[in-house]
Amino acid sequence: MRPPIIIGGGPAGATAALELRRAGQAVTVLERLEEPADKVCGDLLGAGAIRAAQVLGVDPFALGASPLTHLRIIRGRGEARTKLPFRAAGLSRRIFDDALLRCAEIAGAEVRRGIIGRGPRLVD
Repeated sequence: MRPPIIIGGGPAGATAALELRRAGQAVTVLERLEEPADKVCGDLLGAGAIRAAQVLGVDPFALGASPLTHLRIIRGRGEARTKLPFRAAGLSRRIFDDALLRCAEIAGAEVRRGIIGRGPRLVD
């Protein structure tokens, strides 16, 4: 049986690779980007994501995450603000995704950057 190939080195792909390595399985991750990049998202990590990252060996706060305690929504001149019911953190996906992928790499996963996976064929 050939070792698995994971297409995409984001949080799901990096986590899968790390867990496979921890189970003793060889694994290759194909990441289309050659370098870490910013992504369009809220950059918010909720309590569950913070705990999961820490279990994987990535501490968002050690990476510079800002603790978040409130949510503020602005629409036009109106604004709503509320206290979050859980511990949250704000951290750039560029930093977070790269830390997870590096953790998988340190565990022994082969990470190939600049590769686009398309079905059974790979395109360099």
